[in-house]
Amino acid sequence: MSGALIYSQSDDPIERLVDHVVQSEENAPHERGLRSIQHAYSEALAATKKIDESKELTQLGKFEARKRIIEQASETLVAHDEHVERLAAKVAATRAEATKIPASERDTETLMLEREIRDRLAAEKLDPIKFAPRIFRALRNDDWTFLNAVERGPDAFSLLNDLTRSAIDAARLERSPLRDRLADEELTHSLFRQVTRTTTTELRKLAGNSLFDGRHH
Repeated sequence: MSGALIYSQSDDPIERLVDHVVQSEENAPHERGLRSIQHAYSEALAATKKIDESKELTQLGKFEARKRIIEQASETLVAHDEHVERLAAKVAATRAEATKIPASERDTETLMLEREIRDRLAAEKLDPIKFAPRIFRALRNDDWTFLNAVERGPDAFSLLNDLTRSAIDAARLERSPLRDRLADEELTHSLFRQVTRTTTTELRKLAGNSLFDGRHH
């Protein structure tokens, strides 16, 4: 985005946050959804200010009124939490699709070749740690026949550990036509999660006590 960033002078921390993030071109399309989250906090902030300024309410009355306002805002945030969860599920589904072995690579000839590779490896009786350098060498050489053979092996055969599995997934993702879509979905999820979590934190501060039931994480 060209031009200098403009920083909001509002006393509403969520308004300031949303004002800041939507200045980015990639975040701007999400402004409407982010403003909806902000609205839940802004209403609570305005209502609590009125309560604090009230001359009619006792201290106990102000406490109870503030409690009701924060609880209502918390309930409003539940829908936004659920939206964040749906975004996370979408990211997980796209990542799984992007990192799976393409069906086009599963012809009979290739599967037979992979079986030969696994038979040779089984005879070597390697463990995942000693086998890791071969995985990284195959990744450098773009040897997907070898990598697919190892990935398709039965659980009892598996020579992969968390490190090598992650490396293969990352390399497969780089080759996937879904890479850009996944990046966009991850950005959207991260953005809404950040604003929702920050709103929850600021509502806690506004409450001045523990009024939340632990649904927001």
